[in-house]
Amino acid sequence: MKFCITRNKSIVNKLTPSFYLYLEKNNGGRILVLYGKKMPFKKQSYYMICLERNKSKKTERESENCLGKLRAVTND
Repeated sequence: MKFCITRNKSIVNKLTPSFYLYLEKNNGGRILVLYGKKMPFKKQSYYMICLERNKSKKTERESENCLGKLRAVTND
């Protein structure tokens, strides 16, 4: 099994970058395992983790595919 993490580096998503965790198949295909997106306008870095990218008008928290929230902590 081989996993790949991809970050969306577009200029539009500079404040709220998104990350994709893929499972790579032997024949070259990919299966999306997890999707994460940084939550904007927070004092600390929080990421919403979902099973798939939410394409509807609902917020990601209201989606049934939402797993939870991840907080990035640095120990300086």
